[in-house]
Amino acid sequence: MYMVRNVWKCARGKVPECLEVVKEVRASWASDGNTTGKIYLDYTDRMDTIAFEIEVESLDEYFNNQRTNYHELSPETEESVRQFNSNTVEGNRQIWEVVP
Repeated sequence: MYMVRNVWKCARGKVPECLEVVKEVRASWASDGNTTGKIYLDYTDRMDTIAFEIEVESLDEYFNNQRTNYHELSPETEESVRQFNSNTVEGNRQIWEVVP
């Protein structure tokens, strides 16, 4: 099992807009059956940071899902991604092995 955490540093004051997109991503994962998604907002570190983490059984499954979902985006989703990208400064992905 793996935990995948995406962390985005948003432009100053843009967290509310970005948060709505991350909530949509979490809902999409949940509709596909994965309800492990959690959203975090920074409390003491740099301001305007959002983290989203999800647990997956397989990294192949995770990356195949990502490729499939981004291959065929609806116009609404494309606009959400475009807006999200214009409201963020940088981001990174962390992958952790979950030890039972």
